[in-house]
Amino acid sequence: MSADRTAAVPARAPALNRGFAAAAGLAAVIAGACLSVAAVRTPGYSAADYLSELGVGTAPRSALYRVAVLYAALGVGMLGGALRRVRLVSGFLLVSAALFVGSASVTCTPGCPLPPHNPETTLRDVFHAGTSAGALGFAGLAMLALAARWPDPLVAGVSRVAGWLMVGLIAAAGTALLVQSAGLANGMLERAVVTVALGWLLVVSVAVAIRPAPD
Repeated sequence: MSADRTAAVPARAPALNRGFAAAAGLAAVIAGACLSVAAVRTPGYSAADYLSELGVGTAPRSALYRVAVLYAALGVGMLGGALRRVRLVSGFLLVSAALFVGSASVTCTPGCPLPPHNPETTLRDVFHAGTSAGALGFAGLAMLALAARWPDPLVAGVSRVAGWLMVGLIAAAGTALLVQSAGLANGMLERAVVTVALGWLLVVSVAVAIRPAPD
């Protein structure tokens, strides 16, 4: 291999990072749009309901909900590829993506009953809730790890704020679930966690696409 060809190999890495990051940002937009449309177009759906209830098999927009979660998985996975320079962050994001796929594959039963207060909880509900929470939790870990290890101050700062917001919101959502199985607080906290996650995915993806750190 000539010296010119050897030098060209690493030169392709920043362009590849930009491509992955751009795809991740687009996926975040599509995921958010699909969730919003599913919520608006589902009769009787309210702020007190879990987002997961949009994906129940009998729900009129269940397919759109699953598409949204799969696009979230795609976006998180693509960002993991763009940030592969930091293996810990990339690993957290790839685990999050896999859990999002699991969440989309197994939806909850009507009403999405959850423990410990609802005796109608099924294994499907536990699996769906567990994979959904795990996906968001690993995304939060990725945010905090990226804040500590990425050289771009914009990406690091956004990740730090989003990461600690995720910690607080997930803790609050867990506490609300211990108090009651469902309600306005539960539904709004879930929405807040998802909003922070998708917002972070979009902002960081755009930032990395514009100015990726070198490999």
